[in-house]
Amino acid sequence: MQEKVRAMPKESQPATIVGPDLKWRYMWNVGPRPLKTQFKELNSAPVIPEGFPGWTETMNSWGSKMIAAVEVVAEMAAIGFGLPKDAFTSLMKQAPHVLGPTGSDLQNHGQEGIVFAGYHYDTNFLTIHRKCRFPSLNIWLKNGQKVEGSVPEGCLLIQTGKEVI
Repeated sequence: MQEKVRAMPKESQPATIVGPDLKWRYMWNVGPRPLKTQFKELNSAPVIPEGFPGWTETMNSWGSKMIAAVEVVAEMAAIGFGLPKDAFTSLMKQAPHVLGPTGSDLQNHGQEGIVFAGYHYDTNFLTIHRKCRFPSLNIWLKNGQKVEGSVPEGCLLIQTGKEVI
């Protein structure tokens, strides 16, 4: 991945994370877990942060809505690829879906140039995002050009991961 970054035009190269990861991630399992699995760590108990009343209800509600949206897109993709409508959604049943809300301490780490999520690609089939409250989404095109991503109000962004490419 470093070679790919070095090959990008200087103005499109991503900022580099220096030091520890500054964001907080609260992975929340969404939907039923598999009864048998070789990957128990993907199904561990969630961490519930203090000071957020209604956390469990909010995560379950928001997570189920996001999974429903991804299932519709997965069905559309299957039809577009000439496959049966449930070709992808049947594989998504009891998968380790997670909702990953991110927290950041902007009082201590709110200076310009601080990087909370570095250049990366997602490995999963589909990833869904809501609009962020801060400008933060950058997308790199195949030619290495950096483009600022934008999620319109009331919309979600769904991206493919390495499983699709």
